Amino acid sequence: MWKTLCFGTVVILCLFSCDCMQYLQCRVVDANTGEPLEGASYYRESIRYASETDSTGYFEGYRISNGFNCRPRLKYHVEKDEYVPAEVEWKSSRDRRDTIVIPMQKKR
Repeated sequence: MWKTLCFGTVVILCLFSCDCMQYLQCRVVDANTGEPLEGASYYRESIRYASETDSTGYFEGYRISNGFNCRPRLKYHVEKDEYVPAEVEWKSSRDRRDTIVIPMQKKR
């Protein structure tokens, strides 16, 4: 009984002490034309300074969170003049893909 209790406690502590790597590769494109949007600003929800996409509309980012449940999730806000702002959120079941395409609609 004592060994089972100790083993269970160790397993639970290991699960709570695990780190979770959240990684996103994104390409920002015009929703109508599919053309990449160079110079779109993107920033993490918790960090308010922005960077810009490259000439192919590409950006990547990562976050290491503590704990087994990978919370809070990595989230990026994307903005560009004349376009409706967008956001993308990391989801473990979905983001096993290479690159997530973020289509941005022009403002009317």
